[in-house]
Amino acid sequence: MLSKLISKILQKFFKPTGLEKEILYTIGYYWLQHNNFNYEETYKTIDSIGIKHLKIFGNRIYIVLDRPGIFIGLKGKDINAIEDMLYQNTEKQLKFYIIEDKITNYLYPMELDLY
Repeated sequence: MLSKLISKILQKFFKPTGLEKEILYTIGYYWLQHNNFNYEETYKTIDSIGIKHLKIFGNRIYIVLDRPGIFIGLKGKDINAIEDMLYQNTEKQLKFYIIEDKITNYLYPMELDLY
């Protein structure tokens, strides 16, 4: 089941490198733990985060997200936990730099009440 979760994340990327795969695997595993190993909830969480792109430059991870607030968590709890897990898995001190994908702001009318 975890491999399905990882492949769902990886489908957004053309050919991730080994370290990029490790980062995505760690993100997926963190959210799986966070959701008490409930795969359905984890799929929903990862879909709502909306990982669009990931690029590594040195020890910096640039990640483009639809909803960065979910990824960061309350007072940075989630992003710090993911960075700690990455350090345990890779023994590299990696830091996330988040870029919000705001293209959807232009696609949906803000004034329209759909409900």
